[in-house]
Amino acid sequence: MSCHGSLSLAHVVKAALDEFSLLSGLHANHAKSNIFTFGVSPTINQQLINLFGYTVGSFPIRYLGIPIISSRLRLHDYSPLVDRVLGRLASWLNQGLSYVGHL
Repeated sequence: MSCHGSLSLAHVVKAALDEFSLLSGLHANHAKSNIFTFGVSPTINQQLINLFGYTVGSFPIRYLGIPIISSRLRLHDYSPLVDRVLGRLASWLNQGLSYVGHL
């Protein structure tokens, strides 16, 4: 999720997350969650960290094996994800084959 770096908007986001948790029973994993702030004062930065309770993250990070970077992704950046998807597709296709089809 992202929001403008104001504390009032952060409270709205936090309330939405809390409401979602109440209704669904799902909760954010604080061990796997990070907060990233850019262009805010150190005071607001610390208030945001205290509000959400997440650790401060640093770039680059990976999501689904792909680096989240500010520049354009190159082929070698997303090829591991493509390879995994193709591998899964191949195994699913083979599961539908008979014994003779495997041979």
